[in-house]
Amino acid sequence: MAAPRQLASLHWRGPSTLSKKVESRRDPEGDNSDLALFVAARHFGKEPHRSHAAISRMGALSRLMKSRSLEPWVTPSAEGGDSVMVSRAALEAAARCELIDVHGEAGFDYRKFMALCAEYGATEAMAPT
Repeated sequence: MAAPRQLASLHWRGPSTLSKKVESRRDPEGDNSDLALFVAARHFGKEPHRSHAAISRMGALSRLMKSRSLEPWVTPSAEGGDSVMVSRAALEAAARCELIDVHGEAGFDYRKFMALCAEYGATEAMAPT
């Protein structure tokens, strides 16, 4: 299995990433799903179905990360705390893996998700740098 080459941090980067209005709504200890929806809606504009799909898939990825080890595709961040590093392969898998019902919420089949990570990781490893 190829190891991930590039990692993208999902760590909160503060108001330089989002407007101060959005930052003022963020609850560091709570559920920020309304904030995520706001950001997705601003990003996708007049395509609410894409906002919904992105939120559903990121939620499914988050739940999978909490329930199973996704190493080497998702690893703890060197910054510590709850921050993680998510490989491009894991994000590609989250974008393309079939959504299934997992205890009444959108989720991914662990084996299929990991197979897609390996597939995208191998493709990435073979890409010219």
